Amino acid sequence: MIDNALVSFSISGPNMDDPSYAIFGGINSDQIVGGVDGLKKMQTKAYRPDWTNSAKQWALDGQTMLYGTEEC
Repeated sequence: MIDNALVSFSISGPNMDDPSYAIFGGINSDQIVGGVDGLKKMQTKAYRPDWTNSAKQWALDGQTMLYGTEEC
């Protein structure tokens, strides 16, 4: 059901009108500076060398889930 093994996030600040969301299996290239060509691949340790010793936990509180445009 999900074409690509990736997840992308759009996180809005407390004073923004646009909702935050996660996309499983894709990206919103309109939110990337330079579009898809603006993406750069780097190893985690290149920008965060202590990553192996840090907590790797996070959580999302979801109110709605869509598959394409259909609500699940």
